[in-house]
Order: sequence, then C-alpha cells, then structure tokens
Amino acid sequence: MKTTGFCSLLLAITLISCQGINQAGMQDKILLKDNWAIQSSDIVKEDGNAISMTGFKPEKWYPATVPSTVFGTLVENKVYP
Repeated sequence: MKTTGFCSLLLAITLISCQGINQAGMQDKILLKDNWAIQSSDIVKEDGNAISMTGFKPEKWYPATVPSTVFGTLVENKVYP
C-alpha cells in the first residue's frame, strides 16, 4: 500500500514564538499549549538547528495547539474534512 502526504512523512514541529522579557529583565511564563506549528518534513528544507532557533519564522506551516494530534490539527486547518 502506498501512502503519501502527511501520513508517510515525519512532521517537523516547532515552538514558533516565545513570551518576551518583562521590564525587570525576568522571563515571562511560557504556556506550552500555544504557539506551535506543524509542517511535513518533505516540505521543510531547513534543518533542526535552524528551526529550533528563537528567531525562526515558519512560512506555510499549520498552526497547532497542544494537546492535539497531527490529524486533528490538519482537520482544524481544513487539510482534511
């Protein structure tokens, strides 16, 4: 059986933004349920070092929340009905 698309690919997942530093110089809390995105590793050309950098800006990635599943996120983004 041949599978294509997201079913057969490892997905790259990254935290796409972080909270800033407050005025006292202390880092604000980061809620891990927000600010995630997924994309097929077949499409992502950057390596893990690049996508794990704070300044990385994912383009054409699907917004995701945690907890969820890859399939659930793709349904929420209307990739699948």
